[in-house]
Amino acid sequence: YEVRYMVCLFLAIVLFFHYDSLYLMGFSIPRLPVQLCNMAAYFYIICIPLKLNKMFDFCFICNVVGGLLATFIPDFSDGAFGFWNMHYMLEHMLVLIVPCVAMGLRIFPRVKRSALKHMSIGFTCYFVFCLIIGTILNGYANETGFTVNYFFLFDLEKAFGWMPFLRFTENIRIEFGRFELYPVFVLIFYIGFQFLCLLFYWFVIKLYEY
Repeated sequence: YEVRYMVCLFLAIVLFFHYDSLYLMGFSIPRLPVQLCNMAAYFYIICIPLKLNKMFDFCFICNVVGGLLATFIPDFSDGAFGFWNMHYMLEHMLVLIVPCVAMGLRIFPRVKRSALKHMSIGFTCYFVFCLIIGTILNGYANETGFTVNYFFLFDLEKAFGWMPFLRFTENIRIEFGRFELYPVFVLIFYIGFQFLCLLFYWFVIKLYEY
């Protein structure tokens, strides 16, 4: 057990240092670890040593789903073998590997129905945080000179490039002062990601049967 545990902890530490190595290239607000896969570097290094099962349920479902999406829908606009893209791919491979290895080596128990509750509560808190912080920072973009796209909620054109059927949502907008919100777009993202998490949970449960 100790060997299996140390393997998982070692991989979590590798991810933590790998992600934070990007700050050697400079620090900026848009680089803060707010994206779901970036936060995994901190989630794993907390829940694995402390054996936080509820937090791990959230990580196993949400971070694996997020990692899969990031792996299959990468942004290689700067070339597949550029520095940032190689950093991106290694980070997301570790995001996928760590929770799967931790469960496969029985450091954490297999997910069960209660994991869906832990996932939903954790994701809702994360989603609301991204929505509030992102809306505020983008509202002051003219003063700060930067915009953010936390959980991909704020760059509609990029989202429509992957999902053109959502373009109708840009017609439903709420403005309050310098801030703006696209409630239908946000709601579809919120429900859609949780639906993918449910599908992943169902797939894992079926996998257990074999």
